[in-house]
Amino acid sequence: MKKFNTEVTIDATAAQLQQIGITIPNYCGQAMRAWDFNTITSSGPCAKVYPYYNEDDYYEIPVRYIRFVDLSLEQANFIWPDAWETNITMMPGLSVDQHIYHMEQKYMLDRITKVVYYEVAGIKLHAILSGTAHKYRLMENLLQELRSIGLNPVCGDEYVSLVYYMPAVDQKWVTHILNRYVGFWRSIAIKTDHDRNNRMARYYIDYNLITGKDLTYEQLMEAIGYVQKKI
Repeated sequence: MKKFNTEVTIDATAAQLQQIGITIPNYCGQAMRAWDFNTITSSGPCAKVYPYYNEDDYYEIPVRYIRFVDLSLEQANFIWPDAWETNITMMPGLSVDQHIYHMEQKYMLDRITKVVYYEVAGIKLHAILSGTAHKYRLMENLLQELRSIGLNPVCGDEYVSLVYYMPAVDQKWVTHILNRYVGFWRSIAIKTDHDRNNRMARYYIDYNLITGKDLTYEQLMEAIGYVQKKI
């Protein structure tokens, strides 16, 4: 048995999984076991998921489709060392999703977080949050948006590789997506190896650049000063 595994369900349709090349039996919605969360595969952050009593027959399922059946803070810390828990009293008129949104926004000033697990008991909402999980969510969202415009990003050990034929893609959408997840100024640091003769674009997006925010004015001035000293 693995060092740590827990019960999960797959919250995706067969068609959604087929879009990224995953064909599995009808396990969607059924209780399964999972381990090695946030393992980077070619299709992005995944967990290894297997049906009960057959751990050798596992599937690498994107973390965005993983839902926990039950999760304690101690278990969550195996997956995200920075996970912590909080409890709030739910306000009448707001849905659970709205409460989760506000809970994530509450910590925006000092950290950006994601609710990775929650449970409702009467009017009490118990949730486990993680800043690390939010970083993986940004990566997942970046990959999903690139795929939505017909591109095929591939994840490696340290970066997302994006290669496409320029005439077939509206470049302004690629720029728009990169600016959203990397930032206008940060995107300058993305490594490229374009083949302009054959009109092929090649980007290598370091995972550390996927922050969902750009340089502050102070950081930009500091970077400019550094470059000027080097010239």
